[in-house]
Amino acid sequence: MGKRKKRKSNVGAIIMIIVIVLLSLFVYLLATKRIDFNNKNDDLVEDNTNIDNNKNNNDKNDKTISKEEAITISKEKMPVMISLANQKRGLYGYCGEFDEDADFLTIGNDTYDLSSEFKSVSEVKKYLKESISSELINEYFDNNKYQEKDGKLYCMVAHKGVDLAYLRNENMINNGNTKYDVLNLGNDSFDVEVVISYYSVGDNTPSNLLTISSKIEKIDGKYVVTKYSDNV
Repeated sequence: MGKRKKRKSNVGAIIMIIVIVLLSLFVYLLATKRIDFNNKNDDLVEDNTNIDNNKNNNDKNDKTISKEEAITISKEKMPVMISLANQKRGLYGYCGEFDEDADFLTIGNDTYDLSSEFKSVSEVKKYLKESISSELINEYFDNNKYQEKDGKLYCMVAHKGVDLAYLRNENMINNGNTKYDVLNLGNDSFDVEVVISYYSVGDNTPSNLLTISSKIEKIDGKYVVTKYSDNV
């Protein structure tokens, strides 16, 4: 009987040791954060979070631009494009603001006005790229309409014999009579139609209507005019 009790005592001691070892291991795992009851589904939660974030990003990317936003963008980009396209309409191209106090530069039969905004052709092209695609710049930009002299940039405004004061004002755009309409709104592009009333000097009456159809697209994070046509 005595030996049997001793055997039971040994078995009990072994069980106790096993329990202590398991408890120690459990405590160790808790201490080293190998087990975390509060975050046992971290991987699942993270996966769900990634799915939600991706969905939100996709929803944001798929969001169609509003008509108001498209109009605002058009009013910023189109005047630059229209000024550039003037070169094919027989007028000076984009030159920024003119220095009204500067003398004209005459070379042969051509007359040039001084730009107060740019110093070189490269500066003009760099500015145009913020609003117009490279393809359209290459199509409409005419290097022969510019002269660089003494660190200054001059833009051709007329041939000899033209009333320059009249020319400066004849084709001024009356912003109150420029109408914008946008079509085919997407998340990164839209079409725009512009109708402009040009005003004559003196009587302030419309002398011409210019109708323009263009496309504006988001390229490399910025909106630029990528297509252009008018009724001239």
